[in-house]
Amino acid sequence: MNTLSKILENQIKSVEREIPRLVTTVANTSVDFFKQNFNKSGFDDDTVLKWRKRKRQYKHPILWKTGRLRRSIRVFRKTSTEAYLLSDLEYSAVHNYGSERMPQRKFIGVSSNLNKKVVKIITDRINRRLGV
Repeated sequence: MNTLSKILENQIKSVEREIPRLVTTVANTSVDFFKQNFNKSGFDDDTVLKWRKRKRQYKHPILWKTGRLRRSIRVFRKTSTEAYLLSDLEYSAVHNYGSERMPQRKFIGVSSNLNKKVVKIITDRINRRLGV
């Protein structure tokens, strides 16, 4: 095996060893990102899609009465190559997707801004590993 092949093989192995740590970093970043939607009172996608106002006003912000919903966002399962996030409260889906009687107040899901953040994390980490 020539020197260039050996260097490339070592770099590939270095990047492969980084993947489990990247999964953890991306999962934690995603949880934090979704929790921030509560501070923004809306879902951060390309822009912040503000939640519909309540019919009656309360002292606490929308979806913040106890903070339980926000705290329920967590990593459910993680392997060395992927992570699953969820909010497993009985009322999470009703708020996130809406219903006949409740407007949608999405707080977790696919987000363009989160995707950009994840791509930057991965690119920076791989570049650092490769010494770029």
